[in-house]
Amino acid sequence: MKIKRITGIVAGILIMALFSACSITNEVKVIATVNNEEITMEDFNYYLSSVKAQMEYEASQDGQTDMDKFWKTEIEGKKAVDIAKEKALEEAVKYKVQVLKAKELGLTVDENDEKQIKEQKDNMIKNIGSRKGYDETLKQYGLNDAKFTEMMRGQVLIGKLQQMIVNDEEPMAVSEQELRDYYENNKTALNRIKAKHILFKTVDENQQPFPEEQQEEVKKKAEEVYNRIKAGEDFDTLMHEFSEDPGLQTSPDGYVFGKGEMVKPFEDAAYALKPGEISELVKSDYGYHIIKREELSFEDVKTNNAIKIDISIDKLRKNADIQPNEKVLSAIKVN
Repeated sequence: MKIKRITGIVAGILIMALFSACSITNEVKVIATVNNEEITMEDFNYYLSSVKAQMEYEASQDGQTDMDKFWKTEIEGKKAVDIAKEKALEEAVKYKVQVLKAKELGLTVDENDEKQIKEQKDNMIKNIGSRKGYDETLKQYGLNDAKFTEMMRGQVLIGKLQQMIVNDEEPMAVSEQELRDYYENNKTALNRIKAKHILFKTVDENQQPFPEEQQEEVKKKAEEVYNRIKAGEDFDTLMHEFSEDPGLQTSPDGYVFGKGEMVKPFEDAAYALKPGEISELVKSDYGYHIIKREELSFEDVKTNNAIKIDISIDKLRKNADIQPNEKVLSAIKVN
């Protein structure tokens, strides 16, 4: 079981198939250029559909049922639709700058990569039910097999580029000063935080909810453990005794994460805490959590691969010539 959100090209298209579509058009329009390389409407629609699906899911988690009304609302002074387009463009640019850098460094998609791409597409066709259904799903989101395959190849290149970052290979290695700067800036920007939790699962191995009576028993058990923590018992001791999160084995000191990386109830509760504070029971799709916010140390930053990747992507974006087509962007609707 993972408390992190699904990411990636293949997972993204599967998510999209579960949600309503945006206003998709196959017109060849340029949304932006990155170092004179075009981001077309076809490229952009993929990211816009993914962002729309995620934002609607989060809105539903907050009790919003009227999505037409949601898209007309403002979030922290910005219209929801404009936020969606900004996020989609940001993701499209991140993809483009990484692919361009990978190609610049001579990284390629080899025969084994092509084999894995084919296997992934075959699995998608199997899950959807037919090749026709696969083609229709792609078409619904302004894609075809050729474009989708191109995007998957790009994702392979990105994976190889990010492996260079993680392995501290030049020229993609992140310096200690860059990590130090990130750490100092993070103290005020809160790009990432650290938290550990005790999870009491209310779903089975197939992520299907337990019967209501069993969920009540789980809640009662979680409340008992929470009361023991309030009474002064050690959080870590109880975490190792009761938590049902498999990630505890590999991350006993907690998770380091940023906005959008965890399921929303968990993320919201963790960000609301101060270092050292412990939450009340938090309910997510996975069960009940008791969350403890930890102090993010420089060592946490220094050893976190996701942070290294964030720093590198940010450098690529800052050094790129990005020219958005505001006229085309403003005309795009989300409904």
